[in-house]
Amino acid sequence: MRSSGARALALVAIACGACMPVSARAQRVTGRVLEADGRTGLSGVVITLVQDSTRATPVLSGVEGRFAVRAPTPGRWQVRADAIGRPAQLSRVLTLGATDTARVELRFPPYAPTLEAVRVVAERACRVRPDESERMAEVWQSIRTALEASSATERERRTPLELEVTDYRLDLFKQRTGASRVTLKSWTGAGFLSAPPDELVAKGYVRQVGDSVAYFAPDASVITSPSFLTTHCFRVEERAPMFGARELGLGFMPLKEGQVGDVRGTLWLDPQSAALKRLELEYVVPGRTSSLPNADARIEYARLPNGRWFVSRWLLNMPVVREVGPAVGGVSSVAFSGWRAREGLARALSLSDAVRLAPPAVVMGRAIDSTTGEALAGAHLVLEGVGRLESDSAGRFTFVARDPLSVPVPATLTLTAARVEALGLEAPTRELTLVAGDTMHLEVGTPTIARIRTERCGTPDAMPEGLGLIVVSLIQSDSAQYGYNVALVALWRPESSLVFEMGMEGVARDGNRVIGRAGGRTTLCDVPRHAPVTLRAEWGVGHHAELELSAGREALATVRIVLTEAKPRAR
Repeated sequence: MRSSGARALALVAIACGACMPVSARAQRVTGRVLEADGRTGLSGVVITLVQDSTRATPVLSGVEGRFAVRAPTPGRWQVRADAIGRPAQLSRVLTLGATDTARVELRFPPYAPTLEAVRVVAERACRVRPDESERMAEVWQSIRTALEASSATERERRTPLELEVTDYRLDLFKQRTGASRVTLKSWTGAGFLSAPPDELVAKGYVRQVGDSVAYFAPDASVITSPSFLTTHCFRVEERAPMFGARELGLGFMPLKEGQVGDVRGTLWLDPQSAALKRLELEYVVPGRTSSLPNADARIEYARLPNGRWFVSRWLLNMPVVREVGPAVGGVSSVAFSGWRAREGLARALSLSDAVRLAPPAVVMGRAIDSTTGEALAGAHLVLEGVGRLESDSAGRFTFVARDPLSVPVPATLTLTAARVEALGLEAPTRELTLVAGDTMHLEVGTPTIARIRTERCGTPDAMPEGLGLIVVSLIQSDSAQYGYNVALVALWRPESSLVFEMGMEGVARDGNRVIGRAGGRTTLCDVPRHAPVTLRAEWGVGHHAELELSAGREALATVRIVLTEAKPRAR
């Protein structure tokens, strides 16, 4: 209702039946992935939000197939679930706003081998993208799912490995002549690290570092990156070893010879299970003479019972050269003199070993009231899988997860406080991934006034100067004999011609009065911040209360009306 300067008082009572609690979880999708029976959860499934050609960073489903993923931007998204040997599953289109959440459930059909019938017939052309033919797309989908699961495992840093790394010297026939070995623990879920994809395109996989040569192997995130896919071509390959089962592979090679070192090779998988087995690759060095052998590498993958993938073994063979004779014209002649090799073996630690060896994970933070910027003292915080505690007088809190591997991924941190309850807000949450030995610093708080105004008043713009919000809660006292209907009327003297609205959840409207019940909540939107507002409530037979309040300096006030003969309490 638009007020008029000719009126002494503005009467405002406009119901807002669509008002809902403000959520602190923006653009968030949760759900489960299940077998066809609808009861059995699938862990280790690659979950991705997709939007046309855009793919958000994948996560893995956890215990009982549960997952939580956040959209990078508002918009229309679908949840895509990929499991080894299963056709991909897509959810309905989800329209996610800046503060929206959604929940979906995806079911996979019974397992049926999809690559058994793939035969390499007239598929020798090297195609620019690995999904340009139906045959190649099937192979690539299985490989990509395993690689994305491996990358997600590494990002989670929750797969403890015992690594044994050995450096060898070998003669011309690759017979060992010496070795040194070191054993270490890793929490990254990967046995080796690669360089960023764009850096490998620019600087190459083979580089001169001082008086030696460095070789970089592509990890899972590199192979699935746009940089790798646009600089290599692909083709399906088949191999039937003399001993062992038939293997199906996706071969790749550089699109063109460049000025930097590159790689070519094959990703091999089992056509019956569609499981990725290994990557075999060879280094391509510009200007390398045919008399010198190329370096080569082999990377093997393994899958844990929980669906997570890791590199179980890797081997890099590097040629060693020596100068032969005096330099001619400033160029030295070199000859091949043997090999150097580095081999890594990874063993996934048992849960008992991992728990015994895992250092605690620490979460340190501060709870704040985002409407005022002040600390929330005495706020209740619950960290899923860890425990609960209260913030101190400065809003500070510290969680120590003694057994971080038993904490869910992600773990939800929930904040509850009197201020949150008075505003009728959904308890703010944060999703955390706890890593053994790490200390995480964060801040968790209530939604801002701007977000509350957007949700309650439907006005996404910034709060106009001089205006504020008043949140009214209706509380029925213990002595009341029955539930009350309540009529609310708010009046104030307008200083200018403004639109004032008042909304209430789950209420009806009778003329210029809002009719609500105990337990309801209403918001007075865009009231003059410093002008007194008169609020009158009527309930039962002859019961009423009237008080004067204002939004005040913080531009946000709360009031509780207790439905008895007692006067309401403002705060």
